[in-house]
Amino acid sequence: EPHAQSLYLPGLRSAVRISVNDNVLEDRLRHADEPPPRSIDAIRLIRIPDQYLTPGINRIELVAAGPNGVDISRLSIGPTSVLAPLHLRKVMLGVIGPLLVAMTVGCLALFVLVLWLRRRSEPIYGYFGIAALCWAAHTAWTVLPSELLPGIHRSIWWTVLYTFFVAMLVIFCVRFAGWHWPRFDRALWGLSAASPLILYGAHAAGNEANAFIV
Repeated sequence: EPHAQSLYLPGLRSAVRISVNDNVLEDRLRHADEPPPRSIDAIRLIRIPDQYLTPGINRIELVAAGPNGVDISRLSIGPTSVLAPLHLRKVMLGVIGPLLVAMTVGCLALFVLVLWLRRRSEPIYGYFGIAALCWAAHTAWTVLPSELLPGIHRSIWWTVLYTFFVAMLVIFCVRFAGWHWPRFDRALWGLSAASPLILYGAHAAGNEANAFIV
């Protein structure tokens, strides 16, 4: 029935023009060269004006463009009362929830780092604090609606942050188990510190696809 209908796209990461029965709902093709929508901006619930719909068959046209291809999730059409809860659930689970968890873990990390500063003889607190802080920052960065860095720099430093998280967590786990391997610790520190050079070098050599995935 042509009343209170919407389009729901849980992952619209491209510039698009959407039309219903030749009536344009949205047209962002002129911005196809800009960074694609992400995070909450890519979770779309688009209300269809009742006058755009007719009883029987309706035609939906979606044209997408982007500098490096297009990324469009499955499209659903139906009553707004049915699709709105799906949209809200996706926003909560995919954006708001991870941000709240990142904030909580980030606060925990800061408290643990303060504890380490008071007990410098116990570096295990420092490794856990750095790992937790890197994880919180990485998660928050992932779900932010805006890019913090342009182009390849975003991919590289996003990966570097994850590298530090993994390296520090591994060292923490080894030390928590009661083992102390100084050379192992230094190797992971060195690998983490060198990861920006490795990734920029891979990009310059044209092999970034084999170096990291974002």
